[in-house]
Amino acid sequence: MSDFDKEIEKLLEKKAKETWSNILEQKYREMVKPVKKISTEDIIKKMKEITKGERAEEIIDKAYTYYGDTAISIFKRIIQLHEKGVIRELYDYELYQILQKLGLRVPIETKVRIVRHGREYRIGEEE
Repeated sequence: MSDFDKEIEKLLEKKAKETWSNILEQKYREMVKPVKKISTEDIIKKMKEITKGERAEEIIDKAYTYYGDTAISIFKRIIQLHEKGVIRELYDYELYQILQKLGLRVPIETKVRIVRHGREYRIGEEE
């Protein structure tokens, strides 16, 4: 092997080490990304954007009121799934079912209205 061939081999080896070093450094940066701290208000706001339906806000607010950090961790996971494209949008009844299956009972205000001839009656009230 001539001196010229040895010199080329050394340069190629040096370039390969530099390239490998850059690749490892980039992989390390990707693995150790700084985690963004998201406030609970931002999480709740994002959940309200994702969730559709008349009762969505009530379900989200009550779940947070009753279960606090547990509800927030569930909401974070739903947001992650939304960002990955697994969930496009969530309807209020679907969110309610998810929370119930996870053991979070969220009370919702319900009213029974009886309307006859344009007048509203209570249960047990005579006409």
